[in-house]
Amino acid sequence: MSVRRMELFLKFRLAATHSLEEREEPHAHIWRIEVGLTGPVEEGRVISMPALQAILDPEVQKLRGTFLNKNILLDEASRAFPTCECLAEYFEKAFDRALAAKGCKVLLTQIHIAVDEIDGQETGSARLTIR
Repeated sequence: MSVRRMELFLKFRLAATHSLEEREEPHAHIWRIEVGLTGPVEEGRVISMPALQAILDPEVQKLRGTFLNKNILLDEASRAFPTCECLAEYFEKAFDRALAAKGCKVLLTQIHIAVDEIDGQETGSARLTIR
């Protein structure tokens, strides 16, 4: 008998500024973060969504309201070029550590980062597929 797995998705919003070579002046964005997680369904759910939110949100909070190019939580390469791709890789590591610290059985499957201009217009996005 195969074990069925369900995939959950949690969404976070992050307001932060950055600067890139093609747009050197610091400018603000709203980064939309969607995290996919999978695990066995036990007692009608994979994991309590509020509990999962409480585990992962502090990792998002660490970047909220910061200038990403100067945030020491990001590695040197990510600070030099803070993009959707770099943030996806940062959150993969940060979320994995947070989940492991709480002994969670869920596994990350994907992290989707979309970047919006302040007026709400989406600029683009990146999806990191993990499993």
